[in-house]
Amino acid sequence: MGVIAEEIRSPTFKERFIARLLTVVIRLLCATLRLTVECEEQTMKALQESDGGFLVCWHGRTLVPTDYFRGRGYGTLISMSRDGSLMAQYQRNLGMKTIRGSTKRRGVLAAREALTFLEQGGIMLMTPDGPRGPSHIVQPGIIFLAKKSRKVIIPGGIYATPNWKLKSWDQYMVPRPFSRVRMILGEPFYISSDETLEAAAERLRIVMDDIELKAEARA
Repeated sequence: MGVIAEEIRSPTFKERFIARLLTVVIRLLCATLRLTVECEEQTMKALQESDGGFLVCWHGRTLVPTDYFRGRGYGTLISMSRDGSLMAQYQRNLGMKTIRGSTKRRGVLAAREALTFLEQGGIMLMTPDGPRGPSHIVQPGIIFLAKKSRKVIIPGGIYATPNWKLKSWDQYMVPRPFSRVRMILGEPFYISSDETLEAAAERLRIVMDDIELKAEARA
């Protein structure tokens, strides 16, 4: 039996307006940041050799990398929620390819779209603990996609000093204007064919937590 596609509604005028305003505000904020990116050349080489792959960071740290990698046609996986519709429009404003779906809604179709995108050499920006957490716990989705596609994962750590942290499940971090920001792109992370999803998820969690601690110390 085939999978029935859930219709993806078009963004409302209000959502488009808020997304455009959000784009302008975040672009202006990021223009003030003193950002240092570590290991970008090594990262791009690994992604090129893998013919696509994943750039990942924790859900609460997406503001800077989403802006930094704008305009490159990278893919993002966005939930089917109302907030997801707004974020999808925001990321389209930044030149991203958005794939809509989550575990509970349109998950199988979203996974298929992501795998097709990866097979074509695409690069996915993903949050292993998103879209609803728990924070800093790697969910099986990213591991399944990486194992199925045999693509590399590049773990990233981001920290800004000073910053605001929102009272959300992921303690979303917003850099203050003119703050110092360190973004570290880690060593290429591969999943072997005989490794379980659980083992790979725990291994990735340890790597990502370590990189974020380094980014915080260097910021």
